[in-house]
Amino acid sequence: MAAKKRIRRIGSIKQELLNKSRESALAAVQIFNNPNV
Repeated sequence: MAAKKRIRRIGSIKQELLNKSRESALAAVQIFNNPNV
C-alpha cells in the first residue's frame, strides 16, 4: 500500500505525515496538560 501511494503522489504523503504528526503532537500536549487523563 505505502509503495503504491509513494509512486503515485509523493507530496500528498508528506502532507499527510505532517498532518498526522501535528495531530499526535496536539493530542500528546492535551493529555500532558490534562491531569485527569
